[in-house]
Amino acid sequence: MSGDHTVLVVSRDGELIAAVRAALKEKADYRVLIAADEASGLQRLNEVAVHLVLYDIDDVADAADNILTRCRVSHPGVCRIVVASPHGGISGSEVARRSAAYLYMFKPLQADQIALVAKRGLEMNELSRRHRLLSRELKISVDDQIFDERHDMSVKGGYSQFEKLVYASAKMAELVAEARQAAATNLPVLIHGETGTGKELLARAIHFNSSRVDSPMHVQNCGGMLDATLHSELFGHVRGAFTGATTDRLGLFRAADGGTVFLDEISDVSPAFRSASCAFCRKAKSSRWGRTRSITPMSASSPRRTVRSIRWSNVESSAATSITA
Repeated sequence: MSGDHTVLVVSRDGELIAAVRAALKEKADYRVLIAADEASGLQRLNEVAVHLVLYDIDDVADAADNILTRCRVSHPGVCRIVVASPHGGISGSEVARRSAAYLYMFKPLQADQIALVAKRGLEMNELSRRHRLLSRELKISVDDQIFDERHDMSVKGGYSQFEKLVYASAKMAELVAEARQAAATNLPVLIHGETGTGKELLARAIHFNSSRVDSPMHVQNCGGMLDATLHSELFGHVRGAFTGATTDRLGLFRAADGGTVFLDEISDVSPAFRSASCAFCRKAKSSRWGRTRSITPMSASSPRRTVRSIRWSNVESSAATSITA
């Protein structure tokens, strides 16, 4: 912060006034003004460029009509802080809510506490001012209730977001609505689209908005891989299954048990491997390379397969559709 910042203290509490003066009076960036009542406080607001109001509500009779609620309308750029005794008569939270106060604090206040709160409050006000300017320049709405629960998937405020997937079109809003529905199920998901359109972001968003969020998500690029290598990566192998296999390998499907496996470029795999993959989705059984006995991924709490596969294809054809058969 630079330049002078005027702090108006509306209070008759000598200890509070002394603490504010001790915290800010000697600092070059601050000017402290004291008002003993609301009338003089309103007069100061109209006469001087005030940046922060520290309002003691111990002597306030009306939570709906006071200097802070009026200041919210007449001086919206002023940072408002409510101060009250722990067992005061009027509800400090009600005053803070009606005046859109930055902070609600209880007495007694320490000098270093006041200095920190004043600095942070003025910084927040400056950020809010810059946000309003940028929002006006970029034509982004600043009236959205960002903390309210969303009841629809319409695009508001210039853009919307689904985890790290940011979008600004009605078509994407429809797609995200379908993805949220898919996330609530345990069904396999096939994502179709061109390269670079954010399919992995969508897959991760589905995973992190599902009941599997506490389990891992693994990604495997299937493009250009031999069937044997891909089988080893996904289903694992035992030691000695091939040259160089010096240890057992678990495989991504077992490693991600309880979570999600995202198969990138699944349309590039061979028909034989596609059949093995479909069998795994239907029967939840596979065998590691070098072992003839089938294995079934399971978690500690459930004997059934719990891994979900999300697959991506850039080929819109019957072959790609058959992946999730």
